[in-house]
Amino acid sequence: MEWAVYYADGSTFTSEDGPPESAPRVGVQCVLQSDDRTGYDVLRSSVGRWYWRFDRWWDTDLDGSLLYRSTSAGHWCLELFGEWLPDEKYEAIVVEAQALGKSAWKIHERRP
Repeated sequence: MEWAVYYADGSTFTSEDGPPESAPRVGVQCVLQSDDRTGYDVLRSSVGRWYWRFDRWWDTDLDGSLLYRSTSAGHWCLELFGEWLPDEKYEAIVVEAQALGKSAWKIHERRP
């Protein structure tokens, strides 16, 4: 599995389920993707936005989302949008994502 998208309803969509453009676009909580240094990297967006570019997911804020759209002129854009959850539900989803194979922490990475 190269990546997995985790949703507010507890479901996931992974690279084994289909290509990025087939992933549901709303209700996202975090994105897990393979990382050479840590096994897997959990992308947590503070404003609930992620985009697909250069064969990977990126977490972003509103400005980054607008920049992505403006620099993708003439190409398709693929964005995911989050949904607010109470902290305890959100953190439970992130912990589940991290349990799938995280073998190390990056220096400045947030921990649940």
